[in-house]
Amino acid sequence: MELSSLKDIQPYLSLVATVLSVATLGFVLKLSLSMRQAARDRTEVIEERHINVVADLERTEKWSEREKVQLAKENQQLQKDLEKVLAESGMTVEALAMGKTLEGATETIQSAVRELIIRMESVGKGAPLTEGPNWHLQLAIGYMSRREWAKAAEHFDKYCGLDPLNSDIQFSRGVAHANTRGGPAANIRALRAYNEAIAFADESLKTNLRARNFAYRGAMLKRLRRLEEARADLDVALKYANRSFEINDITYNLAGVYAMLGNREKMLEMVRLLSGCKKELNGIRHHLNDYFRDFASDEEFLSIIGTV
Repeated sequence: MELSSLKDIQPYLSLVATVLSVATLGFVLKLSLSMRQAARDRTEVIEERHINVVADLERTEKWSEREKVQLAKENQQLQKDLEKVLAESGMTVEALAMGKTLEGATETIQSAVRELIIRMESVGKGAPLTEGPNWHLQLAIGYMSRREWAKAAEHFDKYCGLDPLNSDIQFSRGVAHANTRGGPAANIRALRAYNEAIAFADESLKTNLRARNFAYRGAMLKRLRRLEEARADLDVALKYANRSFEINDITYNLAGVYAMLGNREKMLEMVRLLSGCKKELNGIRHHLNDYFRDFASDEEFLSIIGTV
């Protein structure tokens, strides 16, 4: 039988092409539907995961808030405990201003203050919003009672940033900064605190505390070599002072000021007034290389302070 011509088999070829086209289209449609379904499935999975994440976050936030509330309560209790221990030990702001510390307290009291401070600082990191003026004040008193000057100064600064009007606290703040021995920057911070203490002092302030305000500011001005201002403050302090502690401290600082001013006569006058005052004379001997440097070879001066 002869092969059919191309023209004869054309209808069959068209039919085959049509069948293949329909099959291909069906496959493509089926593949498209499958891909759409897979996309919907992925979307549903992602949405479900998102819902779960949001739920987890909400639960975490609730637990976080509960923890913060618990930490705040614990912090408040620790603050009260520290305040009680310090008060029972006589560690008031006024006592600190008079130079009292926990050095003479029992080991039990010292240990209690130390542990309470550590715990308060730790809890405070977890609940910083609970830090109020009194929280910083109790920590400042605690640190100052332990002679940890830098930490005390830090918390006095934070307290005064929230409540700056208390003269006694400003004075203790000045003492803390001065005792850090942190150089000119610390001296200036101390000077500012003493300025505030004097500015906010009540008329009823005890005369010797008023004397200390001016005496300590004068001493800080002496450190900063602002000698005429220092002398003026120390002269005012001397008018208020009526106890030997304040009078001797003021006289010692005046001796240093007059030495730096080169006024030998007034310097010797002040030093003679300190005869028998061991603490102040030791202070003078300690400063022979700075405040009293110009008289470090003066035999009369050295004889008075007991070095020859």
